[in-house]
Amino acid sequence: MFRGTLFALLCALVSATHRPQGLTSQVKPGGSHSNVIGGTEVTPHSHPYVVHIDAWGVCQGFLLSDEWVVTIAQCIAPAEEAVLTFGAHNIYEHEPEQVKFYSSEFIVHEEFSSTDFLNDIALIKLQQPILFTPAIQPAALPTYSIQNGSRAILTGWGQTSESDPYYSDVLREGKVTISHDQECEDYYGLTYPHTICVMTGHGSAPFCQGDFGSTLYFQGTVHGIASFYSAAGCDSDGGDVYTRIYDFVDWIKSHTGL
Repeated sequence: MFRGTLFALLCALVSATHRPQGLTSQVKPGGSHSNVIGGTEVTPHSHPYVVHIDAWGVCQGFLLSDEWVVTIAQCIAPAEEAVLTFGAHNIYEHEPEQVKFYSSEFIVHEEFSSTDFLNDIALIKLQQPILFTPAIQPAALPTYSIQNGSRAILTGWGQTSESDPYYSDVLREGKVTISHDQECEDYYGLTYPHTICVMTGHGSAPFCQGDFGSTLYFQGTVHGIASFYSAAGCDSDGGDVYTRIYDFVDWIKSHTGL
């Protein structure tokens, strides 16, 4: 009897930790491991397509054109307005390259699920077109689906450690290796179509709060945006899941006219 009860408790614990953790509206300190976690500061303005977004919590996205930004649905679905910062390196300092814009329209994917984060993608239209500069440039949409084993770059202003409640002031980057989708499906016990799996226990930089919507950049193209990680913690060597942009190219084009 006792063995059966103990087994049930262990199963419940695994189930509780191997579940998705999405965006929260504020940072909640947690574990104690060092965590873009484990990244390094980028060369200022070397990722000119990256956008800092203050909406429902802090998140990110990428500039698609002079009027449109791509991000995750979690970031804006509960929000009424977003403030977007372009051309930033140190997000907490005034830099001459920085400009701020307000949103004029949100388009959330029609089949987005806020419970399991399926189809976690959205578009933000700016109130007016933005002027491109060396520090502000659009990213190209992918023309192919990134393959397992590819080494991509993750960027973000999020927590550098889950135990540290503060976000990074400067943009950081880390390298990640794309895993087989089956690894995340096995980890969570669920199937997540239209996503990219990154098992952080294999030497890949994890993302954390403040990094949602951050980009997976590979060979001049944004291939993914950060959607969710394990509720066991962003330092837990679990499965990081990104929305696979290639699968939504037609949807993006149909709504933006690009």
